Amino acid sequence: MLKTCIVCGKEFETNRPNQVTCGKRCRRARMIERSRKYRQEHQKEKLICLSCGKEFKGNKGQKYCSRGCASKENIKNKKSVSESLCWTCIHAVPSPEQGTGCSWSRSVGKIPVEGSEYKEKITFPWDNNVRRKVVLKIITKCPKYQWDTKARRK
Repeated sequence: MLKTCIVCGKEFETNRPNQVTCGKRCRRARMIERSRKYRQEHQKEKLICLSCGKEFKGNKGQKYCSRGCASKENIKNKKSVSESLCWTCIHAVPSPEQGTGCSWSRSVGKIPVEGSEYKEKITFPWDNNVRRKVVLKIITKCPKYQWDTKARRK
């Protein structure tokens, strides 16, 4: 079947009914032109990065200008186990000699102190080649909290 190339206008022979270009060069040129047209139709919006404050072009709903800014912001906002108040509380470790240890650190069921606020974090650590579900309680507010001057804080 004889067809005319939509890029260069040259006639070419083909057995494929969907073929519209004469060869690799014209196919590549058509692909580049279609990509350029698509980008113009789906032009990105001007946005402001929530991390560094720079103006950038991005998709609707995008918050950060780069992966670096997103990572920095995620690290800043990350709540990890080490951020629980218990890690710096003088009452966290039970000590009968000193009379310390809150009800939570002594309890088997790990029920937080009455009046405390916490967030739950679910993890799946490996234990003897078996993966198990562990629910961590990250204490954010505790009425019995007393800062331990010897506790190391990062």
